[in-house]
This record gives sequence, structure tokens and C-alpha cells, in this order.
Amino acid sequence: MDSNDRFYSNRDSGHNRAQRTRYKILLESIQVCCENVRDIATDCVARNIRILIFQLLIQQVQDCQCKADCVWNTRTLIIVAYYSLKSLNNIIIMVKYIGIIPIAGSATRMKNIPKFLLPANNNNTLLDNIISIFKTNGISNLHAGLSEINSYLLETNNDFKKLIVKTKTMAETVKLITQDINNDATYNSILLMPDTYFKITNEICMVKDFLNSYKIVLVCWKIKDYQVGKVGQCKIINDEVVDIVDKNVNCDYPYFWGIISWNSTLNNIINPEWQTIGELVNTAIHMGIRIRAVISDSNYYDCGTFDEYFKMIQNELNDNVITYK
Repeated sequence: MDSNDRFYSNRDSGHNRAQRTRYKILLESIQVCCENVRDIATDCVARNIRILIFQLLIQQVQDCQCKADCVWNTRTLIIVAYYSLKSLNNIIIMVKYIGIIPIAGSATRMKNIPKFLLPANNNNTLLDNIISIFKTNGISNLHAGLSEINSYLLETNNDFKKLIVKTKTMAETVKLITQDINNDATYNSILLMPDTYFKITNEICMVKDFLNSYKIVLVCWKIKDYQVGKVGQCKIINDEVVDIVDKNVNCDYPYFWGIISWNSTLNNIINPEWQTIGELVNTAIHMGIRIRAVISDSNYYDCGTFDEYFKMIQNELNDNVITYK
């Protein structure tokens, strides 16, 4: 008996040509299935992958059966599934999320005070709050670009991998961090500023979900009067960012971005001469890439100035401040 007969529930030894055709269709189906699964593995968030792979296998087998005009037996279905999943041995199914923290600035607006070490509450600094946000949302692979002096201040901190840099712009710091990350597989970066303060709930989870279908996702806040001209303001239409204007007092866009996340396939277009990594957004828009906005209803403070840091203390931490007698 031809060994190919084992692939069929309807064994017809008198039609070898039909059997070979069906066998060829099966192999083609396995190959297509492997390629589709590989694409899904690099694009989807972890919790959806098993469901999507299962759905893909079912659809591929159904298409294969239709082309071959026969019904595969249980053994055949197992073979399709086995070879499709086996093709993922060298692929990281769970898309990685890497936290990026730029800590290379000189803090000239705060008279060179290391802003990231300013108290955020009784027990934590601004940087501690950012690290907590990352870890609360399941992101523990953290990378920080630090100036030499800041590396001394954080010498005992082991929450993130440190890269000592000497850079002129935040974009340059981010570029060097992405080059230092040794990862051949596709991953998503999420950047939080170490001199900011905010409390969020499910915004990072939403970012992860939207990174399934968008290459860049921003978390945005409704702008307050005192923030106009100090942040990157966003024009948002139908939940998508269509323009960003950075630090312009005449801009009337009602939102600003405070968290940026992007797919690592965009790392190569980051220009170290940009003053801010927010330039990645407008560059991507000009390339025809859609940008998703997640709107947060929390309060966001850029503690890069004395004025806004004191606003944060007054508005957010009043109940937690220790009073000494």
C-alpha cells in the first residue's frame, strides 16, 4: 500500500494521481499554515495567540479539504497541526514589551537637580513611580539611558539595565537604547518619562491591545491651561493622532501625549537629531502609518519645572505628606 494512503480517510488505491494531488495540496496547506502562524506570532498580543492559531488551523484544514475534495481523517488533522506549530520552534510567540526610560538629561530647568529622584510620596521617588507602573503592567524588561553623573546616583538601582550615554537629545538617547537591545525578534517599546507623575488604571493594557493593529500608540491627556506650550499637543480624529505640535504656545490642540509606544520595526527611522521622540509620530504619519490614541482621564504632571512639581504635590500628595511638629 502506498504510504500516501495514510493521509486519507477514503483510501482509493486505484487513483494514485488523485492521491498525489491531494497529498500535494496537504503539503501546500501545511506550508501556508506555517507562514500565516509565523506572521501572527510576531504581530499579536500573547493572550490572543492560542485562539488565533487554533482558528487558523481550522480554517486552513477546511480550505485544504475543499481544494482536495475529500475529508481528512483525524491523523491528517494532527499532522497539519504538528508541522504548523513545529515551525514556531525558533519564533518567540509572546511579543515582548520593553520599557524604555531616558535619564540622560541635565535638568537645566530645575537648576541641575536630578528630577527623577524628587519625592513622589512618603516612600518613593518619581522614578520609583514610573518603575512601579511598568511592573504593575507586566513589563519587567526595562532599559535606561543614563548620563554618567546620573549613573552614579543610581548605582545601586537594579530595576533596569543601564546604558551610560553622552547625548544631546532625548531621541539620541532612545536611539542608543534601541541599538543596545539585543533582540532579533520583533518587540514593542513603551517609553515613560522619569520626571513625570501620573496614576493610571488600564491604559497600558489598552496600549498593548492596540499595538496588535497599530505600530504606534500614544496615551494622551486633556491639556490644562498651564500646560499649553510646554508639551507635545495632539490633534486626534476618530481616536487616531493625525498631527503633533511640540511646545508651541499658539497651538490649540486639546490633548497632549505623555506615553509613547512603538513597534521595533520603526527603530531604524528614529533620528538622533530630533529634540523629542515625539517626532517619531509625525514622521510615521507622513509615511502613511496610522497612530492610535488612548485617552486617560487621570492627571499628568511634567515635574521638569518647580511650578508643576509643586502643583503635583498640592493636588496629588496632600493627604500623604508627613507633617512634622
